[in-house]
Amino acid sequence: MNTESEKQCVLLIYRRYSSSFTAYPWLFARSGRLCVDVLAPKSHMVRHSKWINEHIAIERDDELIPRLLESLAARNYTSVLCVDEPSRTLLLQHRELPELRKFLPFDKDSNLNEVAVNKADFQEWCKALGIDCPRSVYLINASEVQVAAKQFTYPYIIKGALGAGGQAVDRIESEQDLAQVLKAYADRKGWILQDFIEGDVGTTGFVAGDQGLYAVCSVINHVCMKGGLGPSQIGQFWKDDRLCEIAKKMTAVGGIRGLTGFDWIMTPCGDYKVIDPHFGRAVPNMVMAHLDGIDFGEAYADFITDQPVDLREGDGSGIYYWLFPQSLLMIFEGKFWRTLRKYPPWRKQVRLFLAGKNEWRLFVAQSLEFLCGHTRVVLGGIRNRFRHSPRCGS
Repeated sequence: MNTESEKQCVLLIYRRYSSSFTAYPWLFARSGRLCVDVLAPKSHMVRHSKWINEHIAIERDDELIPRLLESLAARNYTSVLCVDEPSRTLLLQHRELPELRKFLPFDKDSNLNEVAVNKADFQEWCKALGIDCPRSVYLINASEVQVAAKQFTYPYIIKGALGAGGQAVDRIESEQDLAQVLKAYADRKGWILQDFIEGDVGTTGFVAGDQGLYAVCSVINHVCMKGGLGPSQIGQFWKDDRLCEIAKKMTAVGGIRGLTGFDWIMTPCGDYKVIDPHFGRAVPNMVMAHLDGIDFGEAYADFITDQPVDLREGDGSGIYYWLFPQSLLMIFEGKFWRTLRKYPPWRKQVRLFLAGKNEWRLFVAQSLEFLCGHTRVVLGGIRNRFRHSPRCGS
């Protein structure tokens, strides 16, 4: 076990999202090689983690960058990792600040700064590397979407050009579906229409540095939020050398540093098409990679200390896992009991990942917040239906 003076200090930044991201302090600190501080809103759920050395709390969103600069000046951090998408976006917007240069996920002038946040740029980048992607069209406004939609057959996918935590994706099966999405997201900046491909959707997470690839782990997402198009709730460990080769292609061009990943879909004939990036930020379902024999915390420690590359790969054990707290939402989606029968946790090949070791306080607090929050949403929807329903006798 490393002494405190020998540990490398890592700063994790949270701006909005919680979910299984709250297990990242445990993932990094569990090996004893890393000391983990967190910069996050005062009320963020990650504050309950026992693996945090210091919670640098902010009251308002506009405090994040000033507090970050203050913290970097006061403590000798080896690395900074944006855990969620909003924190990554904010960091890249301030990449010209000289104090941030050595902590950025990409060089300040790299095209990866655009590739990471814009899905249209990402697909062009992939094509230049010879990486397959589904047929897609980038559009600026709703009028362009309505015209371009005539080129696609139902069903097809529509999503925002900018990421939104896995919540900006919809499946279109009729003109009415398209009209509803365009109305619901009228202020969206940029759209992508994409061929719908029947097949398993998955995620590959990896740790990379200037010396190459330190770790790779892949999963298939069997049950997801938002009707199967959102964040993963139940997944399965998967291994295919072709996915590792895609990660190597991405990192071989240089510039990708840290823990990141990409989403993909496996076609019925077994080919892979890459659909979305996680560049410059963490990947939520990699917190349970240890269940497949891979320690991302150790790999990250090797990366930030410039150790020689010794590629760690997941076993591809085929084990299924329930990912908390996302899987709790199945209670409100009406699929909990059906899913429980299909993926019973008491089976040998099924695992529960509730939280990191000794994180029961975090697990209970986060579960209660998650359940109470979605209960309020359901009750609010019921009240609205009653409020707008015709009154008896009227």
